[in-house]
Amino acid sequence: MKKTLLILILTFSLFSCSNDDVNVTTENVTISNSETYQYNLGGFGDEEGVKISKQAEHYEISELNRSETIVYIYKPEEGFSGSDLVKIEIITGSDGSSPGSVSKVVEINFNVTE
Repeated sequence: MKKTLLILILTFSLFSCSNDDVNVTTENVTISNSETYQYNLGGFGDEEGVKISKQAEHYEISELNRSETIVYIYKPEEGFSGSDLVKIEIITGSDGSSPGSVSKVVEINFNVTE
């Protein structure tokens, strides 16, 4: 009986310690189709980083710019109005010899007006 209870507790502990608990931030942004939008993702160490995991579909510019901080820049394609979406993954926790893991996802929902 004790052995069965111990196995159940260990099994539950293993499945409850999952890396699926990624922090998701959603930004809803309304811009005109002539504007350029910038989102500052912050500063990161050399082994950490950011990547676009889902690219916007209706863009003239949709890119990450790294200087002192990492900034996402979006400009809708000329004449576009409607909805667009970009997903950006923030990767942290690398020690230089092993890859980091996704610690946060930023979803930016654009409502582009004329």
